[in-house]
Amino acid sequence: MIAKRRVGTMMLAIGLAGGAAVVSTSLPAATTAKTPKVKRVRLAVLNDSGESLELMAGTKEIQLESKARIALTLQVGEKITVINATKNYKAGEAWIMVGNELNGATVVVD
Repeated sequence: MIAKRRVGTMMLAIGLAGGAAVVSTSLPAATTAKTPKVKRVRLAVLNDSGESLELMAGTKEIQLESKARIALTLQVGEKITVINATKNYKAGEAWIMVGNELNGATVVVD
């Protein structure tokens, strides 16, 4: 007598032969773990402050000259932080928290 039962993605077959149980399992050849999908946001930063800025966008340092514009792609939840102090911003200040609402936007630094 052979009993087969599907358990998740594994097939379990049990056969009874002469009073002894024989167990056979077969697993899929390749199993891959699903990684969570990361939401990315595209935005632009325009430096309209009249002075050069050093920013940290996620894990990247960015030098942004006066009147310059840069396009960025960042993950939701990452921050854009001011590295060097300016007349309007303190060094280390978290300037922007990236969220879905910023997708396609241009953020102007004045």
